[in-house]
Amino acid sequence: MAYAALEDLSRLAGMPRLVELTDRGVPPTGEVDQAVAARALEDASALIDGYLAARYPVPVAPVPEILRRQCAVIAYHLLHVEQAPNKVVADWRAAVRWLERLAEGRITLTVGEGATVAASGAGRRFTRDSLGRF
Repeated sequence: MAYAALEDLSRLAGMPRLVELTDRGVPPTGEVDQAVAARALEDASALIDGYLAARYPVPVAPVPEILRRQCAVIAYHLLHVEQAPNKVVADWRAAVRWLERLAEGRITLTVGEGATVAASGAGRRFTRDSLGRF
């Protein structure tokens, strides 16, 4: 499940730029190659899930706007086959730093109206009773 859509990429980059980055056919069609864009969004979402899985059940639904934005930023960076402009690289690095802080628990992800995504696990392995004889 992709956390962002073509519309999110379009808002970020603009349609003319998306055509430049995705239209890889010979000869070019002058249109956005939706398969190329979708692949970048899926790859960006997989990267995000890799970070989120440390603390949250994935995939996250409903998708918070901040997560949608970070997915679009990462996908936009992935679409640059050649050297990405400095702004695109800086935005990508900021998105990855945000994901790192999220995975470390330094920030939390809020979904919906005040609901926080949470994960539960097994109970405590070591308790006062189980360690009593040590």
